[in-house]
Amino acid sequence: MTCNSYSKKIKFSVLSEKKIENGLKYKNILFGTKKVKISAHVLEYNLNNKDLVLNIVKPMNTISENARLHDMVAEFDSINHTQTLAAVNGSFWQGGSLYPIGSLIIDNEIVNSTRYKKWSSIAFDDKNTPYLDSFELNCTYNYKNACFYLSNINKRIDTNGIVFYNRFGGDSIPYINHKKIDDYLSDAIKEWNALREMSDSTEDNEQVFDTNKIREERYLSDKRLKKELGLTKIILKAIGIPLINRQFSYIVQGITNEITKVPENGAILSFGKDVDKNLIPHYNDTITFDFKTNINSDILFVKGLSGTPRIVRNGIGNHEANIEGSKAKRFLNQSLPRTAIGFNKDKSKLFFVTVEPTARKAKIKGASLNEIAWIMETIGCYNALNLDGGGSSIMLMNNKNINLKSRPDFSRKLSVGILISKKSKN
Repeated sequence: MTCNSYSKKIKFSVLSEKKIENGLKYKNILFGTKKVKISAHVLEYNLNNKDLVLNIVKPMNTISENARLHDMVAEFDSINHTQTLAAVNGSFWQGGSLYPIGSLIIDNEIVNSTRYKKWSSIAFDDKNTPYLDSFELNCTYNYKNACFYLSNINKRIDTNGIVFYNRFGGDSIPYINHKKIDDYLSDAIKEWNALREMSDSTEDNEQVFDTNKIREERYLSDKRLKKELGLTKIILKAIGIPLINRQFSYIVQGITNEITKVPENGAILSFGKDVDKNLIPHYNDTITFDFKTNINSDILFVKGLSGTPRIVRNGIGNHEANIEGSKAKRFLNQSLPRTAIGFNKDKSKLFFVTVEPTARKAKIKGASLNEIAWIMETIGCYNALNLDGGGSSIMLMNNKNINLKSRPDFSRKLSVGILISKKSKN
C-alpha cells in the first residue's frame, strides 16, 4: 500500500490487526521502504459507541502526583468498577513539580489552566465530540458586582494572586504528600538506628528520635507548601456542578489561614499577600465563577489535555513545532518513540498511535515529527496532536505494554494517562 499524500513514495504494511471490542480496533503497522522500518501501534476508537468511554486520569486525582500507567489503570478500574481495554500516555509534564504542562480538564473540572507557549490542546464536549485548537482558559469569579482574575488553578507560583483549588489540588491545602514524608521518616529512622549502633556514647543512645519534629521540618522544607502557609483561604461549597463555559457558583462555608481539607463537593479559594483584605468574601457569601475557553466558548467541554505540536491540520500532515515554540533538533528530527492522538473528518473516530523505540536487531526505528505527522494522516486523521513521547511513550492492552514486547510490565511514571474503558454496568 502507499500513503495518500505528501510522502507518496513511502509504503506501509499491516503486520497484524484485531478487534478488541465492539467500537475498538487495533493494528500494528510497519511504515517505510527501507530495511529499517517504523513500527506503529494504532488504536481506532468509535466515538459513537455508547458502551465505551474515554477517560483522562491523574494519579491519586492530584495535580502534583505521578504513577506508572499500569498502576493508573488498576487504580481507576478498582474505584470505578470498570474494565480498561487500552491506555496511552498523555500530557508532557514538569520533572520537578510533576505538574502536567498546559491545560488539563478531567470530568468537567480544570486540573491545570495555564497554557504553555503556543501549544495546542484537544478537548471533548459532553457529547464526546473532539476539538483540536489553540485553546486558552480564562478563569474569573464575580463578587460584589466586580470581576477578579484567578492567578492559577491548583498550584501557587508565589505568595501573590488568587488561586482556586478543587479536588485535584490535593486532599488538603497546602497539599501534603504523607506517603513521601513517611518514606522520608522511614529512611531517617534507619539512619538514626545505624548511627546509634556505631556510637559508644551512652548519651547518644539515650536520645529519642523525635518523629513529630522531623515531620514538621519536612513539611516546612516543601517550597510549594511554604508559599501557601499563613495565607487567607475561604472554604467553598458548590451549588450545582462546576462546568467549563457555563457559570457556576459556590457558597462560603468558612475562612482560615491554616492547613485545611478540601471539602467534598467543594473548593478552596486562596488569597495572596497582595490582595486587599476588603475584597475577601465573607461567611455565607455567594461567589460565581466563569471558566471559559477563548475558542468555542459556547461548547461545554468535559475533558481535554495539551500537547505539542499539532501534526495534522485539515487532512494535511505537517508539524507546526516552530509556530508552537519547539525548536530542539532532537525533538524535531531524531527517530524517537512517539505518541499521538487524532480524529477523522466527521469526528466519529478517534485514533491513538504509539511508535516503538529504535531496535537495531529487529530493524525497527523510532519516528521524527514529520514521520509521525505522516503516519497520523495516513491512518485517516483529519486533525492530530503530538503527545509526550520518548521514554514516556506507551500503549497498554490488557494492561501490558505492547511498545516494549520484551518488557510488557515496564513503564516509567507519568503525570497523565488516557484510558478507553468499558462502561460500568453498576
